Amino acid sequence: MIALLLATAAFAAEDITVPTADGVELHATVHGAAGATRGVVLVHMEGRHGGDWNFMAERLGRSGMRTVAPDLRGHGTSPVPPAFNGEDFAPMVADVEAAVGWLRAQGVTDISCAGAGVGANLCMRVAAADPQISNVVLLSPGLKIKGVAALDVIETYGSRPLLVVASIEDRYAAISADKIDARAKGEKRLEMLNKAGHGTKMLTRDTSLESTVVEWLLAEYSVAQSGPAASKAAVGSEVEKVKTTGKTLDSRER
Repeated sequence: MIALLLATAAFAAEDITVPTADGVELHATVHGAAGATRGVVLVHMEGRHGGDWNFMAERLGRSGMRTVAPDLRGHGTSPVPPAFNGEDFAPMVADVEAAVGWLRAQGVTDISCAGAGVGANLCMRVAAADPQISNVVLLSPGLKIKGVAALDVIETYGSRPLLVVASIEDRYAAISADKIDARAKGEKRLEMLNKAGHGTKMLTRDTSLESTVVEWLLAEYSVAQSGPAASKAAVGSEVEKVKTTGKTLDSRER
């Protein structure tokens, strides 16, 4: 019984405060035992909070990873800075950088970043600027969301692993995901779902997605030629239908 209680305590969620370089005190939730050397920064989508990642964070924590999910400035219980502009989220790059720095201060040396919506774009920008981030997962990224672009930094990110997921009916995210995947250089996987919604909502609407993401983060999933590569051909035809139906979305911001 004592051993069970100790094990439960080791994996219990912990609320912390993470200071950013520009002086914002972010609320964040941590999962996983202290002493882990692998970790993930989990970044929520616009209008949401870090708690959206709780189920995945608990699963990753029990698999030996340390996770930190910040509430981005102006979201959740993190404060709204005086100069906060609800239409320009570019300063939130500092929020993700602070979460990465927190993990490193805890002794985590192998860090991945997973984001949804604008959180995906933020992860992409931070990872491109930080060559020590080993792996990235993008759920419903956009070419540009709330002033945060993603496509322009793909080449800088280089050949590190990249998992990109979107749902076909989420038209702007689907087009953006296809373009990001096309420009990615290294080990990559594109997953196009159907009627799964946007961002972290896809984790509850597609029963296989959480396992796909966890597997990618834990093992840096190796793409099999007969698996994702084959499915991408079918996905491509669906995305082409999206591109040529109605108003073009290539230059539109979400």
